Amino acid sequence: MWKCLAIVFCLIVPNLAAQAPVDIRGLSRNWTELGQPVGGGLLLNLDAGSVKVLPSDDGQVRVRYTGTGDHDLTRVRLRFYPADNPAELRLSHSLHNNFGVEIQVPRASALTLRMSAGEVLIQGVEGDKDLRVHAGQITVRVGDPSAYGPVSAAVWAGEVRPGPFGEAKEGLFRRFSYGGQGRYSLAAKVKAGEVIFQQ
Repeated sequence: MWKCLAIVFCLIVPNLAAQAPVDIRGLSRNWTELGQPVGGGLLLNLDAGSVKVLPSDDGQVRVRYTGTGDHDLTRVRLRFYPADNPAELRLSHSLHNNFGVEIQVPRASALTLRMSAGEVLIQGVEGDKDLRVHAGQITVRVGDPSAYGPVSAAVWAGEVRPGPFGEAKEGLFRRFSYGGQGRYSLAAKVKAGEVIFQQ
């Protein structure tokens, strides 16, 4: 019996450690490893800046600084909650002058993104996407358009360029919707700026 309990303990404790929240001050040009989400969903809560979201082949979440200039990055805060549903990555206290980050996420991720302002590029991530930026630009390289079912984009002021899904729209309160047969949903909203879908 004790042998069985020891085996269970050895299996559970590393799992609990892997699911523990991460709270880090500081960022560098080297990758900061944050861990692996427990489920298939991931929420990115981000400050203003330029953000590129790419897939990781090992299923890990990691972040690195890609901005220009020699900034003091010690005040940047990264918090990651891998066991939440969805798992959540928060990036706060970013520098608003030429601040850029690259984030790697599991290739198969139901991705939710909330950002105050800036530019977002998402490429190579497979799954549902719910993306909102207050002011700026969202660009999604969708890959195979047939992988998507419902697709929508909206701006209060600016431009929607749906790429493989339809015709561009520009002006005030522009909306676009498309109904495909694929398994993934894609929704992007910007109050002032652009939404761009590319193949």
